[in-house]
Amino acid sequence: GRVRVIAGWNSTTIRVIDIILCRDWIGLIAKERNGSPTFATFGVYPHPHRLTRQVALHTLSNSFRNLVLPIAVIGDFNAVRD
Repeated sequence: GRVRVIAGWNSTTIRVIDIILCRDWIGLIAKERNGSPTFATFGVYPHPHRLTRQVALHTLSNSFRNLVLPIAVIGDFNAVRD
């Protein structure tokens, strides 16, 4: 399937350590180049189909369940209103 989310960052100030991809979201494990703590950011755009969305959000939840980092989840959650 197609990827529904893209991510961008300023490589002068942010160093990306890892990228986690799914069709409905993208996760970045990163840190500022000035030595700040590592953090995770997830950009989410859920699929409008309820069952597909539930599977994707469950996978997303499992992806950061074991992260011991500050986490931000951003995106378009209009699709989650049933």
